[in-house]
Amino acid sequence: MTTNDHQCGQESRLAVMESVLDGINKNLSELKDLMVTVIQAQERIAALRQGHTDQEKRIWKLEHSQAAGKWTERVIWLLVSTGLVGFFKFFGGGEK
Repeated sequence: MTTNDHQCGQESRLAVMESVLDGINKNLSELKDLMVTVIQAQERIAALRQGHTDQEKRIWKLEHSQAAGKWTERVIWLLVSTGLVGFFKFFGGGEK
């Protein structure tokens, strides 16, 4: 084997190694892009969950405030109804 043949063999091996390294670099770049995409998706999911939790809290507060308002309204209607029944019994007489 001559020196020239030896150098050609080394150059071809170096070319193969460079090609392999280029492929690895490309794969690493794609992997990095995928990781960024996954992280962004996780951040969106976390934001959606937080928004969902906030909505649940607002709905819960609204339900309880309305329930409290309904209770007050029921008491008022009870008093008005009792007053009307008493009024008609007292003034209506119903007896001849």
